[in-house]
Parts: sequence; structure tokens; C-alpha cells
Amino acid sequence: MQSRNLSRYPKFGLMDYGAPVGFRLAVKHPERVQALIVQNCNAYEEGLREFWEPIKEYWKEKTEANADLITRFLVEKVYRPIPAI
Repeated sequence: MQSRNLSRYPKFGLMDYGAPVGFRLAVKHPERVQALIVQNCNAYEEGLREFWEPIKEYWKEKTEANADLITRFLVEKVYRPIPAI
């Protein structure tokens, strides 16, 4: 949001697994949030399953090692090459 020079968010949508990130931004800068639009999101710790473990470790400690874990995790588990047709 800072890179776009936004000091206030006219609407703040929270949905699915992006919600924890949105909640963290809202808690960090509540004065910037004008509204919350919440739909089908995880607003509780139990909703963040094993998938989130590397990311939660990075939230606790923003070290280069934890950042590397996230990068490897994303490459191995999330981003997969699309086979050529």
C-alpha cells in the first residue's frame, strides 16, 4: 500500500487465505482502514493449517533463513510449471 502512496483504503476485502494478511495490515494500521468486507475467510488460528507453517515462522522471525524457507515452499508447493501443449 505504501508503494502506491495509499494512506487510506476505501474498502478492504478479506477472502479465503488472503484474509490473514489483510487482518495483519488492518491491525498494523487501523487508521487507514475505512471498511472491512469479509467473505469466506480464516479469522482464527485453527483455520491456518500446515500450509501456513513456513509463513507463520517468518511472521515470528523475519530472518533470511525463514525467508528462504518461504521461497522454497512456494516454488515446490504452490508455483508449478504449466506443461506445454
